[in-house]
Amino acid sequence: MNDKNTEFRNYLRAGYAALWVETSEEDRAISNLMKSADGYQCFDWDLVSGFGECGNGRREEIEGPVEAMELILRKSESSILFIKDSHRFMEDINVCRTVKNMLDKLKSTDRHLVFISPVQKIPVELEKDITVYSFGLPTISELVDLAIKLRDDNELECEVSADIIGAAKGLTMAEAENSFARSLIQGKSFNRRILEAEKLQAVKKSGLAEIWEPVPIDQVGGLQPLKDYIAGRAKGFLEGAGLATPKGILLTGLPGSGKSLTAKATASILGLPLIKGDLGTLKGSLVGESEANMRKFTQLIDSVSPCVVWLDEIEKSLAGVGSSGKTDGGTGANMFGQLLTWFSESKEKHYIVATCNDINVLLELSQGALMRRFDDVFFVDLPSPVERLEIVKIMCDRYDLDEGARLEVYAADMTNWTGAEIEKLVRGSIFDGVGVAASRIRPISEQNKIVIDKAREWAKWNAILANSGGPTQSVESVGIRKLS
Repeated sequence: MNDKNTEFRNYLRAGYAALWVETSEEDRAISNLMKSADGYQCFDWDLVSGFGECGNGRREEIEGPVEAMELILRKSESSILFIKDSHRFMEDINVCRTVKNMLDKLKSTDRHLVFISPVQKIPVELEKDITVYSFGLPTISELVDLAIKLRDDNELECEVSADIIGAAKGLTMAEAENSFARSLIQGKSFNRRILEAEKLQAVKKSGLAEIWEPVPIDQVGGLQPLKDYIAGRAKGFLEGAGLATPKGILLTGLPGSGKSLTAKATASILGLPLIKGDLGTLKGSLVGESEANMRKFTQLIDSVSPCVVWLDEIEKSLAGVGSSGKTDGGTGANMFGQLLTWFSESKEKHYIVATCNDINVLLELSQGALMRRFDDVFFVDLPSPVERLEIVKIMCDRYDLDEGARLEVYAADMTNWTGAEIEKLVRGSIFDGVGVAASRIRPISEQNKIVIDKAREWAKWNAILANSGGPTQSVESVGIRKLS
């Protein structure tokens, strides 16, 4: 009996009358929990099939959960009733009051109600009476057993590697069976790419995050110290390496300086799927909805790990945390607390890359609490002359400029331009020529010089510089031309 089964058994022996199991795998959950319930008579009820003993084909036409719960009291002592689709009935006051009235009788007769539901929806009247029992998705060991069975059933001789099968971690048993079957049909073996693609379907279906295509590292100009740093973390995600898993980094700097692009390239460097999360979209209008969405989001990331999690402009997502108690009844603060706990306590292999345009806003919001969760903080400054040259070359290749129109010769004249502004110039020059395109660009460094100087001063003592080279490096050897 595994630890989880032992835990459920202990709840029964301790007399917990009502338990809530959040899972979309109701049949697997009931089957596993019954293994822990030796000596108990187990029944289940749902609206369509009615009431019956688990494993017994005979059913009674019981129309509602109230009647089913009352019927369990007429069965033998030491019994369990599994109630399916519980979230659909809990808003009914008759159901809620029936549970409340039954609790003492249930405890004294070793009877138990187990509510099975894909979502946790416990009414406030029963929050103190119902205990939430965590029933997880299949373990790698269970997935390996399933893969072996499917391989043998199909009379194949392919290898069943825990490393490859582990790519399906986060799928339900039914989803894993589908992905294994698809992999066997397509290639007569278990293919990691197919398993990961199926797993990422869970992200699409959730609506809580997005799947993004990683960007090749050669599309990021400059920032070599940062790229080297990330590459050095790749060994922390190797199976069997025995190393502590890196948690992630915070990138701060001006808009357009390459933070988001680096976040997308991180997935390429580490060889992991890229998931983008927008914490602001998790906020809901109903009481408890925001906190529930945050819990689902973190559980989702854990289930599809290993992956890179990109949190873009995180300071905007957390806006209002500081005044949460006055403006939203503490919802924002509660969500932030959940996020901090997850950052610290999650044991799954995910790498978080958060970006921030204004570090002062983030410091005011979290008093530094969030920043301490990251392994390191990097400051992405304006590109150095050599980095500008590299960015211009990348942009000319990206927009397929012919040799006569390439703009590398102007790189040295783009002093204090961001990568985004350089891209804007290259794109605009295709249609209007270099001079006209340049005349329409007012570098953000000219608009926010005070902000930049303040950020640089802060970064000097509190962050690692992401850029390579410096203002003394020169690209004069390629020639300098005026943009205007």
